[in-house]
Amino acid sequence: KQKELQQLTEQESLLTHELEEEKEDLLCQLEELTTKSKQLSVDNLCEVLEATAVVQRQWEELGIALGVDRTKLNEISQIYPSILQRHYHLMRFWITDVGASWVALVHALKSEVLKEEELAKKIEIDHEGQLSSVRVKVLVTQNDKKLTEANLADLQAISLVEWKAVGLMLGIHDGMLESIQQSDSSSEKCQHAMLQCWINTGQAYWSTLVEILRSPLLGEDEIADEITKRHLKVQTDEQFDLSKPEGSEPGTFPVSTEKLEKMKTKIKQRCSDTPNAQ
Repeated sequence: KQKELQQLTEQESLLTHELEEEKEDLLCQLEELTTKSKQLSVDNLCEVLEATAVVQRQWEELGIALGVDRTKLNEISQIYPSILQRHYHLMRFWITDVGASWVALVHALKSEVLKEEELAKKIEIDHEGQLSSVRVKVLVTQNDKKLTEANLADLQAISLVEWKAVGLMLGIHDGMLESIQQSDSSSEKCQHAMLQCWINTGQAYWSTLVEILRSPLLGEDEIADEITKRHLKVQTDEQFDLSKPEGSEPGTFPVSTEKLEKMKTKIKQRCSDTPNAQ
């Protein structure tokens, strides 16, 4: 009986081991199928750039974790001077030449090279929710107007470090951006052509550009502030002098006598409706 019991125990242990191996194989197959079914394309480049903006300064380590060849990383480093450009071209190469997926990106961020567990978890959560597009929604302010070709000179005066990344976030397809780069050699001409494409969409606003420039991917707050100051300046309470008629002093906001009286009446009504109003 003891021998039979020992044999049964050994058989049970063997079966358990075999089941564990089968389970591991099935999980690997499932992961492989999941990866293949969720391959990324250039249409996802903008999403990937935004998702990895936090680690763009570690673009080389990210490339290693993603399996990009060291020779390619050196090539990117030699051709492109800025961190933003290197990050952009690394992720583009990974998507178009290596074979990219959100699963692979999450694994790379969790690897010993980066150890970005929180960022990886965030991408996992976003990806489970089908990771919505990060292209900035049009935020139209009171003083904002749709841009036309007449605004091209003002737009061109803005120096964009990476015009392709900006173009992607403005909703211009990567294929169009590549075509622009092939047809024009200088960055200034490429930027001009990209901005022309954006204006032609009929959805070009200063506020949209400001939001994109403030994004973690670009972080161009100074340029965004300058655009806001020049083109989206919103009048504050300090610019209104309600005690003086129109044109009484230079620098005060022009308010007609009729409008002044209406505004005073509204203010009095609001004060009387508010308890303990002074």
